[in-house]
Amino acid sequence: MGRDVLSYNHQMHVKLIGGEDSDDPACPYKAYEAASSVLGMFDDRLTGRALPPWFWIGHLVAGGCFLSGMFLLFRIFWP
Repeated sequence: MGRDVLSYNHQMHVKLIGGEDSDDPACPYKAYEAASSVLGMFDDRLTGRALPPWFWIGHLVAGGCFLSGMFLLFRIFWP
């Protein structure tokens, strides 16, 4: 979704309006370039982190509880 908006803004502000050679610091082209550079820096820093060990321990405990509950339901409803 964000890339679509960025592409649309690029189409509108750079290709349709122009302004690459403008001296005005508030022209749409320069605003687009500033926004895309900030977005690029944000994307560069947005990396996945390794999950902490307690997360995996919690998943194992939850899986064990689920299997225990399934076993108990099986014992209740199976003759």
